[in-house]
Amino acid sequence: MRAAYFLTAALASIASAITSEKNDGGSSHLVSNSPISTTLLFTVPASQALANPSTLPPSTHAVLSAPGKRFSAPLSVTNNFIFRNVTPGSYLVDVYCASHGFAPLRVDIDATGQLIGAWETYRGNEWDNKGEVVQGFQTGRLEMRVLGQRGFFVERPKFSILSLFKNPMILMAMVSLVMFMGMPYLMDNLDPELRAEIEERQKGGLLGSMSGGAGSSNSGNAKGRAIGNGNSEGVRR
Repeated sequence: MRAAYFLTAALASIASAITSEKNDGGSSHLVSNSPISTTLLFTVPASQALANPSTLPPSTHAVLSAPGKRFSAPLSVTNNFIFRNVTPGSYLVDVYCASHGFAPLRVDIDATGQLIGAWETYRGNEWDNKGEVVQGFQTGRLEMRVLGQRGFFVERPKFSILSLFKNPMILMAMVSLVMFMGMPYLMDNLDPELRAEIEERQKGGLLGSMSGGAGSSNSGNAKGRAIGNGNSEGVRR
């Protein structure tokens, strides 16, 4: 009985060892069939908008995103973004930079892990609405186009003397000052007869205004006295 028991236990241990070996072999087989992946390289070239890419902030990074997938890569010392182990799919590439703006890209990777196309895209467009094809994607080295420098602050305008002459009030004051200062010299250079005539007209106008004002005041006083006398006579009656 004991011999039979030990024989049964030995057979059971051998069977479990064989089963575990099969399981290990199956798991190693699954690991060897890992999903296909590729490496993408994006570079920032020198351009008119960015003469020296090395001046970009160290926080600059690129994001490769798709539904359920997200990869991030920092800016290297060679001004490149390197994404490794990228699986097949259609991705959006965005560069996040505090000083400059970049045009986003759409990249497509087929089932074999090959980059089959890259296009410029814009936010708000449909995904199937592809933009301009990015040249050089066959080499696996894509260039990120710099749109321009970001501006967060409005520069305060500097004081300029010329800006004063653009003010209409300043211009009117200057014209009045020129007329006031230049009128005496203009009168001195006039013909004597014309000058005497102008002076007589000015004196006549001044005397007329003064006499008119005095006459109106005298007539007003006379009317006031007449009204006062009438009221007093009415009271006496």
